[in-house]
Amino acid sequence: MVDNTTLRESILNNNSLKSESMHVDEWGVDIVIKEMTARQRAEFEDMIQGDQDDKGVYFRGLLVVSTVHDAAGNQVFTADDIDQLMEQSGGVIGRIAQKALTLCGMSGDAIEEAEKN
Repeated sequence: MVDNTTLRESILNNNSLKSESMHVDEWGVDIVIKEMTARQRAEFEDMIQGDQDDKGVYFRGLLVVSTVHDAAGNQVFTADDIDQLMEQSGGVIGRIAQKALTLCGMSGDAIEEAEKN
């Protein structure tokens, strides 16, 4: 049986974030979709609850910004890139968003919920 101190250390020192490589043919690049930490997800959810007119667009854009990394683990985009990202192929952004939803443990209905709020 594991004592509480060992259990606590085991949990707090565990980096169990999932990530998955993805090739984007249309862009000719490989990206890494990385699961958000609990803090990042809370911040993401707070941002989605803001006053944006088109929450579905903002949701997809912010999801891509929050989860796309390069091979070294560096975040590729910032929130300032959302408008330009949303001018990219809807199929590409949709595929990336769907993979990010899966890795982050969000339901596929998350986009529809964001649009309603």
